[in-house]
Amino acid sequence: MQGYGGKTHGYSRLAYFLGNRFVLEYMEKHGEQATIIAWREENFEAKIAQWLSQEGADKSE
Repeated sequence: MQGYGGKTHGYSRLAYFLGNRFVLEYMEKHGEQATIIAWREENFEAKIAQWLSQEGADKSE
């Protein structure tokens, strides 16, 4: 199945998985419309980085 799993755009399946989880969790907290336009926020990348760093910490406690 060439062309799937990130080969088309250069991202691994893990990146797609994490991106999907982030979007679903963000949408649960902020709603669909806010999620769709969130990428325009100045600090959106920082929110993603914070989410990535906290994901493992939440599970270990």
